[in-house]
Amino acid sequence: MSETFNVTSPFDGSLLETLPYHSAADVEAYLNTADKLSKGEPLSVSKRVEILKKTADLLASKREEYALNIAKEGGKPLMDAKVEADRAVQGIHNAIEVINSTHGTEIPMG
Repeated sequence: MSETFNVTSPFDGSLLETLPYHSAADVEAYLNTADKLSKGEPLSVSKRVEILKKTADLLASKREEYALNIAKEGGKPLMDAKVEADRAVQGIHNAIEVINSTHGTEIPMG
């Protein structure tokens, strides 16, 4: 039987969700997977931008759902939560701009 924890609303203490704790073995497996993935070939700029655009689109398409969760879990007004969700999407778009405009250069040696 896995252990769980409850996520409650800071506003009224109501139960929002019951989630499982991850075991040490789970965490080790996640870290091993991340380590293996990080040792592969670096992603091209275009592939990174593609992934980030898809992420931004997914977040934007679920804006209302995320805002509602932010409001419930953070005990903040829904209007503020919507702004927070929008800022997350904007942050991804900002990262895309930086990736597209920043290029590494080599410094000649000698």
